[in-house]
Amino acid sequence: MDAQGLVSNRGRSSFRDIRLPGSLALFLLANAVMNLVLTAYQETTVLDFTRKYLTGRLPSGGDSWSPMAMALDYLHTIGGSGLYQRVFFEDKIKFIYAPTSLLFLAPVKALHPTNLLGVMNAVAWLAVGLSAIFLYAILRHSATTIVHPEHLSGQKSALLLLTALTSTFTFYPIVKSWDLGQAQTFINLLAMVGLFAYIRGRNSISGIAIGLSCLLKPQFTLFVLWAFLRRDWRFLIGLTTVIGLGLTFSVMSYGLPNHVEYLRVLSFISQHGEAFYPNQSINGLLNRALFNGDSLNWSPNIYPPYNHYVYVGTMISSAILVGSALFVTARRSIAELGAAPLDFSIAMLCFTAASPIAWEHHYGVLLPFYAVTLLLAVRLKRSIALPALGCLAISYLLTSNFLQVTLSVGRSSFNLLLSYLLFGALLLLGCMVVIRHNITRETFDVRRGSGDTDD
Repeated sequence: MDAQGLVSNRGRSSFRDIRLPGSLALFLLANAVMNLVLTAYQETTVLDFTRKYLTGRLPSGGDSWSPMAMALDYLHTIGGSGLYQRVFFEDKIKFIYAPTSLLFLAPVKALHPTNLLGVMNAVAWLAVGLSAIFLYAILRHSATTIVHPEHLSGQKSALLLLTALTSTFTFYPIVKSWDLGQAQTFINLLAMVGLFAYIRGRNSISGIAIGLSCLLKPQFTLFVLWAFLRRDWRFLIGLTTVIGLGLTFSVMSYGLPNHVEYLRVLSFISQHGEAFYPNQSINGLLNRALFNGDSLNWSPNIYPPYNHYVYVGTMISSAILVGSALFVTARRSIAELGAAPLDFSIAMLCFTAASPIAWEHHYGVLLPFYAVTLLLAVRLKRSIALPALGCLAISYLLTSNFLQVTLSVGRSSFNLLLSYLLFGALLLLGCMVVIRHNITRETFDVRRGSGDTDD
């Protein structure tokens, strides 16, 4: 090799070596600076939730637990059918969970009937901590298999750990979910477990984790079709086994009529959605843009009125998102190199955003997707990696923070700014699609070369 070629290869290798620590440091620094700026202009920032979590102050909220407990009380005192007719339609309690979700809460309520909220919020506190551990595991495994297959230095390991802890405890959808007393806290953890198992090739375990999340969030049952289209039989078996067992026990415990009646709730939600600004879906954006409902104040028992344009727009956008996840990304083999974890991440993001109601805390599942996407981006050629990393940084700042300043335009024609988290999630989706399209064999053939072919 001539001197010029040697210098060129060294330059590429050196550039590759500084990408991982440089990118992680950039994300941490940018987020810290943004929070300092927001602190000067906002009464509340994500750091307030971080501080509450780290000091061990358990929230008193029961955003999920309270309506679930009311549903269990109804079943215990009255029993039979009519659960949703009574609780959701007549009493107007926003119990929008499937009956299968009650399987998680029923044992706790039986053991701790007077301190249900305290117990569930304490367990959720542990779930957030476990999420940080699994995020570190995802970062470390991805870094050693994609970026540095030979070794991972102690300094880089420490940086990955710092990144995992800092990003988890300052990621607004995650800490907000815990503060609200939300079942989403456990779904966020299950998403971490599912992705970690998937990148380790433990597809059946990944399917089990996602199957458990389906019992809490039925829209994730779309993973059944997703796995079938990719002929990922191990994932599909784990997924359908958990769903099947959970549904069987739920029907035995709460009756088939209540499960059928739940379809009415889903139909009602799809026709109305939510205008309140934490609903970071296309439905929420359209309701606010058309001033169909109150975007700044939460009502525990009122939904926005039916609007034909909102409904049609929601259905079209949901079809596009779900169709993209199921069919567009399936055109390339699931077994192709490192595309599988990215395919998994794209699907879960699309299934989340496609829902008529996608609250801020529902996007807690995004955090590990940033880890996978960033570590794939640093392997691509410079002309693609640098713009991708810049877009990822912007996306992360939008999804990881609470931008209270946008509430000032909530009643104006500029209320589209209230959907900043949705825009950040869609930007992440775009980054994942572009990176997936640019994955080549050389991207992962790290033992034969740097994989960093400059233009």
